[in-house]
Amino acid sequence: MQKMKPKVSCPENPLIYIIVLNYKNWDDTIECLESIFRSDYKSFRVVVIDNASPNDSFKKIIDWAEGKQYTSHLTEKGPLNHLSFPPVSKPLKYNIIHDEDLHTNSHKKHGHQLILINSKENRGYAAGNNIGLKYALQDTDFCYAWILNNDTVVPSYSLKNFGKVAATSPETDMWGGKLYFYDRPDTLQAVGATYNKWLGTTKQTGRAVIDTGQYDNFQFTEDIKIIVGASVFVSKSFLETVGLMNEDLFLYFEEVDWAIRALQHNVKVGFIPGVHVFHKEGASIGKGSNSKSEVSDYFHLRNHLLISRKYFPLQFPIVRIALLFGAIVNRMLRREFSRIPIVLRSIQNSKRK
Repeated sequence: MQKMKPKVSCPENPLIYIIVLNYKNWDDTIECLESIFRSDYKSFRVVVIDNASPNDSFKKIIDWAEGKQYTSHLTEKGPLNHLSFPPVSKPLKYNIIHDEDLHTNSHKKHGHQLILINSKENRGYAAGNNIGLKYALQDTDFCYAWILNNDTVVPSYSLKNFGKVAATSPETDMWGGKLYFYDRPDTLQAVGATYNKWLGTTKQTGRAVIDTGQYDNFQFTEDIKIIVGASVFVSKSFLETVGLMNEDLFLYFEEVDWAIRALQHNVKVGFIPGVHVFHKEGASIGKGSNSKSEVSDYFHLRNHLLISRKYFPLQFPIVRIALLFGAIVNRMLRREFSRIPIVLRSIQNSKRK
């Protein structure tokens, strides 16, 4: 196994960069930002990357920061609206950064807590988040990054609870917390996940169970320790050693790829029960309550195979056969016959990376 680089020395209240990627769903992003800016922990900067949205998302987010735009989500109704309502005081000071300025130590010129980056090209979830991570890595004061989905809201205490644990766990470089369903806030989405290399599948731990504290002492026992990608904390040392997200994947399985590379570098992965995140799950990619969109279906299947072929070549033939027959039978049973070509195309295109 490869060793991690020496841990970056962080102050008592380390600077945490929160990376939020927006694609079309500016109203979800605004709700997420409203919850972030209520944080009890103040040593943070938020980097919002608009991933070449085809609508006016970037302008809507700017208008929100200036106090000109709100969203229908921000009302007094609903079990979680206290996390984002009433709106925080505006205007918020912000900086706009363009693609051509990203490699010019621009953080030295832009000292505000909110950074807005307008990407000219959508190269996928991993590439979009990497824009924010690369920006953070230019800052010598940067200690930790929180990759947070835009279709989430967070309680004011979550960031502070992470800071407390990170300060007392210098041997850990990657963390997760409790992820809940947004529409069922007493029910866990997951506390982590495992990977089956013989089937190429993941299984979330704690999926769809009411939280009674049964996972407060959760510890990862599998070799491949997966933090669900909607909310992932990593250290600066992690990024410098393990690297950024794998942009070949475009969408899905980024956290699995990170987890396998973390294992290769002997990274210690931690769980913080006091970090709570409420997740709408799949809003930006058109994932409905009954089935994935065709886009998400394709990338989920293709990346299922890419991960297996890259890291577990001995098991890959089994994974490929299982996916081919399993996915086709599944779609036939659901009478989604138009999706069968998507299965075949994903298998074919998995050979090209």
